[in-house]
Amino acid sequence: MANLASASSLLSNPTSLLFGSTPKKSTTTGDRSRLQYTPQTPRTTGLNGNLFGSYDWTPTSSTSTLPNSTFASSSLGYFMFPTGVQPTVFDAEKAARIQEEEDKRERRAKEEADAAEARWKREEDDRVKAEAALKAVQDTLAKSREARVASEAEQARESEELWVQSGGVLRGPDGQRDLEKTQRIREELRLREVEKRLTERWEAYEKRWRKLVLLARDRGVAGVDIDVDSQYAGSDAGDLDGEDVMLKFADIPWPIEPPSQVSSIADAFANITISTAKSASNDKPAAVSVAKEVELSDLTLKNIQEFLYAPLTVRGSTISKKQRVRKSLLRWHPDKLTGITALVEPSEKAKVVEGVHAVVRVLQKMNAAL
Repeated sequence: MANLASASSLLSNPTSLLFGSTPKKSTTTGDRSRLQYTPQTPRTTGLNGNLFGSYDWTPTSSTSTLPNSTFASSSLGYFMFPTGVQPTVFDAEKAARIQEEEDKRERRAKEEADAAEARWKREEDDRVKAEAALKAVQDTLAKSREARVASEAEQARESEELWVQSGGVLRGPDGQRDLEKTQRIREELRLREVEKRLTERWEAYEKRWRKLVLLARDRGVAGVDIDVDSQYAGSDAGDLDGEDVMLKFADIPWPIEPPSQVSSIADAFANITISTAKSASNDKPAAVSVAKEVELSDLTLKNIQEFLYAPLTVRGSTISKKQRVRKSLLRWHPDKLTGITALVEPSEKAKVVEGVHAVVRVLQKMNAAL
C-alpha cells in the first residue's frame, strides 16, 4: 500500500520526475525568449520503500541554455505543443480552382501561338504566290520580247535573201559593200535548193512504189510484200490505174535518177542557178530538158549509190547509210517482187527481172562495204 501511495503522489505532481522540473525563463533578447534550466543529477540512495527509490536532486554548478525556440513556457513539462500554430487543412476546391486557371492560361497561350503561326503561314503563302505571279509576268514578257526579236531577225533575213537572190549586194552598217555576207547567203540559198530537190526526188520515188503496190493489191495479185514509207503514201495508183494497164520497164521505180537530170551533189552545186530569168517569148521560166527513160545499163553502182545516199546529206536527216541499204535490200528481194513482175508486159518481163537482179547485186556490194 505504501508503494501505491508513492506512485500516486508521483503521477499527481506535475513537478515530479515523470514530468520534469519547471524551466526558468531567461532574459528576453529582442523578440525571442531563451529558456534556461539547471540540470540536476539524480543520485540513488537505494530502495527505501518508495516505488522508484529515493533520489538526491542537488543542483550542479554547470548551466546550459536551450536553443532559440518559439515555444512559450509551460508548466506541462515535455508534453506541450507550439502555441498559435494551426494545423494545415487541404482545400480541394481551391486547388481545383487554381489548376483550372492555370489550364486556361496555357490554352490561351497555345491559341495565341497557333494564331501567330497560322498568320505567318498565310503571309508566307501570299509572298510565294506574289513572287510566282511576278515571275510568270516576267517570263511572259521575256518570251514576247524573244519572239519579237526572232520575228524581226527572220524578216531581216528574208529581206536580205530576196535582195541577194535578185542579184543585189548587201551593205554593212558603214554603207560599204559586204561581199563576204552576200556570198555566204548565196551559198546558203544554193544549198537549200539542192536539199529541196533531193527531198522531192526521194518523195517521188516512195510515192511511185506506193502506187505500184496499190495497183498490185487492187488486182488481187499475190506475192506483194513490200514495205513503203507511210508518210509518202498516196491514195490511189494514179496513172497506173486501169484493168488493162500492163507495166513496162520504165514504170518500175528504179533507185536511180533519170540520166537527163543531175546525178550527183557536186554537179548539183555546179549547175543549179538561182535566178528569176524568164523566157522572152511567153514570160515563163526557161524550159528544162525532158528526162530520158531509164535503161538497164543505167543501173550501176555509182548511180544507185548516189540516189540512195544523197538524201541522207540533207540537214535534219536521222537515217544512216546502213539503215537505207538494208531496207532497200528487203524491198528489192526477188521473192517479194513476184507479184510486181506478174503485172509486167511479157515482152519486157525478162528485162525487168534482169534489172531487179542488177539492183540486188549493187545493194549487196554496198552492204558489204559498210
